[in-house]
Amino acid sequence: MQQELIVIANAGEARFFKRHTPMDPLLPGVHLEHPQSRQKSSELAAQPAGHGSSDRHSGGVSFAPHQSPHEKEGAHFAREVAGQIDKDLAADGRRSLVLFCSAPFLGELRTRLSASAHERLRAAFDVDLTSYGLDEIEQRVEHHLHPTRQPQAGRR
Repeated sequence: MQQELIVIANAGEARFFKRHTPMDPLLPGVHLEHPQSRQKSSELAAQPAGHGSSDRHSGGVSFAPHQSPHEKEGAHFAREVAGQIDKDLAADGRRSLVLFCSAPFLGELRTRLSASAHERLRAAFDVDLTSYGLDEIEQRVEHHLHPTRQPQAGRR
C-alpha cells in the first residue's frame, strides 16, 4: 500500500503528516508558520500600489494584475509549502499527496505544485483543519478520505 503525505494548510500555517497505510495513525512532521499573513495590510505594504521597485521613471505605473499585500504573502507562503512538499515527496518516491487547505490558499498552492507533486496528488479538499488537535484531524481526514467507513474506536 502507498504511503501518504497529508498537508493541512491555510495562508498562515502548514502542518505536514505522514502515514504508512490508510489505517495507520498520522505521524506529525514539519510545521511551517507564516506570521505575515496575519499582519494588517498597511504593515505589509512596502510601496504604493502600482509602483514597482524597478520603476526608473518618476511617474511609472505597473500594469500587473492587482494583488493585495495579503495575496502576495499567500503566494509567497504557497511557494514555500510547495517546496517542502517536493522535499517530502523526494524522500520517498512511493508517497501519495493529499491536501486539506482553506479555499483561497488551496488554489494558490495547487498553482505552485511541481509536476511531480501534481502526479502524486490523490485528493484535495477545501477545508481548513489547522486549528484542530491531532485526534480531531485524524477523524476529519478519515471522514473526507473514506466517508462510508465508520470511525474505529480506540485506534490509538
